[in-house]
Order: sequence, then C-alpha cells, then structure tokens
Amino acid sequence: MTYAADVAHPAAPPAESLQDRVRRLVPQLRANARTVDDHGRLTDDNVSALASAGIYDMMKPRRFGGSETPLPEQIAALAELGRGCGSTAWVAQVGVFSAWLAAQFSDEAQAEVFETADVRLCGTFAPTATGKRVDGGFVVTGSWPFNTGCCHAQWDVLPARVTKEDGTVEVIASLIPMSDLDIELSWDVDGLSGTGSNTTVGHEVFVPDHRTMPFSYVWRNTMKSAANAGSPLFRAAAVPIVMAVSAAVPVGMARGAMELFLDRLPGRAITYTAHANQAETQLTHLQLAEAQTKIELAWHLVVRMAESAWEHSEAGRDMSLPERARIRSDAGYATRLAREAVEILNSASGASSIRRDVPFRQFFRDIEAVSLHAALNPNAGLEVYGRVLLGLDPATTLV
Repeated sequence: MTYAADVAHPAAPPAESLQDRVRRLVPQLRANARTVDDHGRLTDDNVSALASAGIYDMMKPRRFGGSETPLPEQIAALAELGRGCGSTAWVAQVGVFSAWLAAQFSDEAQAEVFETADVRLCGTFAPTATGKRVDGGFVVTGSWPFNTGCCHAQWDVLPARVTKEDGTVEVIASLIPMSDLDIELSWDVDGLSGTGSNTTVGHEVFVPDHRTMPFSYVWRNTMKSAANAGSPLFRAAAVPIVMAVSAAVPVGMARGAMELFLDRLPGRAITYTAHANQAETQLTHLQLAEAQTKIELAWHLVVRMAESAWEHSEAGRDMSLPERARIRSDAGYATRLAREAVEILNSASGASSIRRDVPFRQFFRDIEAVSLHAALNPNAGLEVYGRVLLGLDPATTLV
C-alpha cells in the first residue's frame, strides 16, 4: 500500500514570465495591425491583451496590485510589443510612463486612480492649456493635442499654465478623469496612425489640490507621494525613465521589420537583373548585415540607458547631468539607428512592398513617424549632450 506522502509529485511549472506573455501576443498584434492602422486606434482585443500580459501593472504601485517591474524588464517587454505592432507598443509605453507620473502624485490621488484594475492612463508634457486657482484646487481649460492612447484611457496626466498673483507663470500637472474631458478626433497621419493620438479638450474642469502638483516636481524628482518614496522605480529620474521606455519601441519595430523582410525573401528575384534569388546576392548579404548591426547597436544603447537609470535608483544615487545628457542623446541615437536599419531593408524590398497589404511597409511608416518625435530627435539629443560635455547649460528641461 502506498500513501500520498510516498508518491512523487511533479514540481509545479514555473510561472510564465512577463517576457513570455508579451511574446505570445506578437502574432495577434501583427494580425490586427492593419485594422489598427485603418481605424486610427487600438482594437479592443489588443487593449485587453495588454492587460492580460501585465503591461498596465508594470508601473502600478504594488500596494494597488501592481508589479513595479524593474526598468530593464520593462524595456524588453515594450520592445517585444514593438515587434508586433508599432502603434500598440507606442500606446503601451505612453500608458506606462503616465502611470509612473501618477505614482508621483499624492497618495490620495493614487487611491482614486489605481483603484481600477488594469487602469489605463495617457498624458502629455506640453502645457497647452491654462489653469486658475480657486478654493480647493484649480479650474483648467484648454486642449492637449498628440494625446496618445486617450481613446482607451480612464485618466489623463495633463499640464496647464497658471498665472499667479505676482504675474509669474507656473506649470502644474493635473490628474483628470477622461469622463471630464472631450476627445477631438484630430489624428490623421501617415505613421503611427493607430495610436489614436487625438486632442483632449477640457472646459472649466475643476481639479482638486490633491490631484495636482507643480510640473517642476517631475524634473526635480520631487514626488508628493509618501508611500512611493522608498521605491526604486518611482524615485528614479524621470527623463531617463521616459527616454528608455520610448526608445525601446523603435528598436522593437526594427526587429519586426527585419523578421518580415526575411519572411518575404525566399524565392524572390531582383527584377530587371540576372539575379533569380535575392538571398544569394552579395548586395543582400551586405544590406542584411548592416541593418542587423544597427539594430543590435541600438538595443545596446537602450539597455545601457535602462540599466544605468535602474542601478542609480536602486542604490539611491542621483544621476549626474552628464549621465542624464548621455541618456537623452542615446535615446535619439538608438532611434536613428533603428530607423536607418528599416530604411536599408525598405530599399531592398522592391516596389511590391509599397502595397498596403504588405505588413513590412507599416513598420517603415511607423518608424519614420516615431523618429520625428521631439524627445527622440537624434540631433536635439546630440546637441544637449555636446553642450553638457562642454560645461554649458543643456538649454532644456528634458534631461
């Protein structure tokens, strides 16, 4: 007779990692990419898939059920999303950083925002609206264009310019529920069209004090939250965080473009030449090697950014201005390398690749669009780094 204690039970399978969960989404994201592009917003099942994979939990405080995922793991997940769909990945990274911003607000504000499971946030940095001080808070009026992900968000992190009694202007950050805002469908673009980066509009929206803070707190790493003050994730420097999560996406796009290029390659000839098999030509070998090297170098820069920011934060050390400036420059340079890799592949793809039913072309349009983003502009980043290396002021707060 055998007893239960005598029976050897197999070990429980290890829990699936974040990276594995995200990797499983890639086929779905690619299958939906054309629909996302045509409709100018993510599909509902893409949004649900991001939630199921744990993307919305990455920057959510643990006390609200989040995972507070280390930054190096976050960039790996976002790059994997980029392999599947550029627009979905871009919406995800904006939502991730907007959640990080929300975690800087008062604990009372966070309790309102993060009480919703899989809460989705969006936000923008440009203070294109105005606010006025009233009893208990501010009244905010204006519009915020390029508000990525607003079609699916429940909360928006929005800046506004407030003129104080002495005539000086202060920019405040405010947490506003999307139910208090309107969406103006202004997003009609060639690349990243699926991000739904429309304009949100507020008309005399009251924002209580506990859901506001000086926007300068973001740049100075001064949070209002007491509960998050000890968290390595939330005490990390803001700009290195946003640069790392943003730059991970175009590298993922470039990886996806490479995979789709290779999928189309077998059996293709080079029209109007004697080359019956493009894969056997020396030109193709050189193009592939150069594109792949650029992708690998771009990823090296993104990993260096994320690991540096994370190591400083875990150790409780501030990042120096040269370190921050280097990260700003690295983000733009990584984006340039990723874009150049896709451009090389595009030049080798032939005229048939311009068909809208060829998925590769969407990666080309999306990465061209993301490379125009002001935060990822390589020349702007290089200028900042060069100024700091010479001992000059960086001439920007985004550092």
